[in-house]
Amino acid sequence: MDAATAKMMKIFEAVLRDVGGSRLELDQVVKAYQQAFPSEAMRPDMRVRLHDAIVELSRQGVISIDEETYDEAESRALPEVIEMSASANFIRTSSDQLN
Repeated sequence: MDAATAKMMKIFEAVLRDVGGSRLELDQVVKAYQQAFPSEAMRPDMRVRLHDAIVELSRQGVISIDEETYDEAESRALPEVIEMSASANFIRTSSDQLN
């Protein structure tokens, strides 16, 4: 993963954690993504980008996907629910350091 992608994933993770709670519904995840990346909200491929971000955070162990509500057969499916993992590695930093 390149530095730009890693930075984006940290931003998305921070916004997801700000939502609060360990279990987030899809609408909360979509809103968090749009808040983290406002310019993405109007892109025609936002759903694909959100899917890829969810997959990446899942791969990193930041979130887990509720297998009961996730239909992997559907191309670029978005899970109904995600679970935030507890993370001893997550450190909040100022936005100045992210830019």
